[in-house]
Amino acid sequence: MEINFEKSIQKLNLELKNVETSSQDLNDEYQIQFNKYGRLIQEELSGLVSTLVSEKSNFNFETATENFKILFNNWFQKVQGLGYEIDNMSFYYSQLEEIINDFKILRLFSFISTIESTVVLVGANGSGKSTLINHLRELNNEKMYALPAQKFLYFSKSTFERNDTTVDSYRNSLKKSILKTDNIDMDQYALGKMFTHNFSNLITLLVKNYTKIVTDKSRGVGQDEIPLWDKVESIWKKLIPEIEFRIDSDDRLIFIKKSEKEYTINSLSDGEKCILFYIGNVMLAPQKSYIVVDEPETFLNAAIYNELWDLLIAERSDCQFVFASHNIDFIMARNNATYVWCKNFTPPTDFDYEVLNNDSLLPITLQVELSGSRKPILFCEGEKDSLDYKIYSKLFSDKFFIKPVKGHKTVIAYTEAYNGLSELHSNRAYGIVDYDWMSQARVDALQSKNVFTTPFNEIEMLLISSDVIDSVLGTFKNSDEIKQHKDNFYKVLSETCIGNRKKISGIALKKKVDEFVTGNLIQSSEPDLEQVQSYFSNFSKAFDAQGELELIDSAIDEACTDKNVDQVLKICNLKDEILEYRANTELDRDYRKKALIRLNLDKELPGKLVNKYFSDLLEEVEK
Repeated sequence: MEINFEKSIQKLNLELKNVETSSQDLNDEYQIQFNKYGRLIQEELSGLVSTLVSEKSNFNFETATENFKILFNNWFQKVQGLGYEIDNMSFYYSQLEEIINDFKILRLFSFISTIESTVVLVGANGSGKSTLINHLRELNNEKMYALPAQKFLYFSKSTFERNDTTVDSYRNSLKKSILKTDNIDMDQYALGKMFTHNFSNLITLLVKNYTKIVTDKSRGVGQDEIPLWDKVESIWKKLIPEIEFRIDSDDRLIFIKKSEKEYTINSLSDGEKCILFYIGNVMLAPQKSYIVVDEPETFLNAAIYNELWDLLIAERSDCQFVFASHNIDFIMARNNATYVWCKNFTPPTDFDYEVLNNDSLLPITLQVELSGSRKPILFCEGEKDSLDYKIYSKLFSDKFFIKPVKGHKTVIAYTEAYNGLSELHSNRAYGIVDYDWMSQARVDALQSKNVFTTPFNEIEMLLISSDVIDSVLGTFKNSDEIKQHKDNFYKVLSETCIGNRKKISGIALKKKVDEFVTGNLIQSSEPDLEQVQSYFSNFSKAFDAQGELELIDSAIDEACTDKNVDQVLKICNLKDEILEYRANTELDRDYRKKALIRLNLDKELPGKLVNKYFSDLLEEVEK
């Protein structure tokens, strides 16, 4: 399909010339009309010509998809259809305004021009995804087919002129639908019309289409085509086979049948009506159109909406689907999708976006998830159900979007990778990892990369810090009793560490070895035998195992002998024995659970802990 900007520019220049020519020797009546509309028309035509001249290089139709070419060609046809006459200045001006507005929307939509696959718009709440879709639906082009986001569906036999509904009138009505009902004041009539109009007309139209095709077929007239309702029902049966339908062609109604009983269509659940609404509308979409859907998962559970949209995308392979969603399960379940990060959209044309890709070290799933955050990112160890994540969530959820990524190596890699893309997202990531007997040089090196180290061997030790114990025991003991329990517990803690010196030092020594090996890898990417032998020969000389072990033992002795609680928490890697056994016997039953509860209920506790143990992280964030 040939898309010719020059032809449209020539047509508009011809229109401009016609306006100028017809403005001469006007009588008084036409002069008044020209003064009102003619000069505006001249200004708009001149402006549109200038815009097309400057913009034509921005549209590369050689690489554009067939659907985008069709969409744009419809606009060019409207331009070619312009015909200025002195008698129709008012109508002509409204046509011209529509064409100009449509071009602005097409220019906005050009981000999709070369994308063949399903598009999923992602981004933070308030970034403008729904506003963008609401703006796209204003395009006066049948190939832009936007479905309303409000899904409160109700069928009414008394819907005004529902029996006069046609495919064209129904499609046009979708463009006039209110997409969302939040914060909109309406009278009862308007509200009722909004909830019943589209659904009632959709059902009516499907029944009319079915009745006409069946009737024509029985008479041997018309084309041999499959009724839309048969297509709808075919997909429905794959999703909810236990519910069947019966068509009432006289009143243009549909009844549902379940367990041998018959009900009105309003007896369907909200989710079931949504499924029917989606299927019906997608079947009605024009050939080779863009089907734009906001919040496609509303009212539906994950098992249903994933299968539903997979079926609909397969059924309408001629169309291209554009979804806007913040539901991570829906987003990541799309096959062969292109993810477009909506950073911000401000009507009418200010659209800041980024097409996400797999070239980054960050997995595409993570890029999508993080694109929804306006807060700085904090990568931590663990998983969503781990104790690490639960603790960090209670400490930092007001300041960060917290993302657990399992091991400390991944925390480091993702923090560095995300910050390497800062020119794309204008955000920052930080990492936080356990101390794990790191050298000070290693701690400093990580901090220079925005990765911070806890003052605990393992973050779980935070739960037996003095402030947390005070909060847990303070709900049922006085200060003297709390002090006695803490003294006894920390005494047992020190004794337990001394008694498990060999285990603690063995784990610590392994951490030291791992750190050394990681920092002293063979430099050559293709070493020969001599280089490998030299590497291992020098390895034992470079790493003083005996010296490291003595330093570890000294640190254990110093912490436990001096009864320096913070130092004990820094060297202790016995989290299971301490939290699951000693804390329960010396402090309170189910201590770990109660400590987590206090982090949630004691509003001052998280801030106190953050200021005491993580001030360096706060200072970096606040710079």
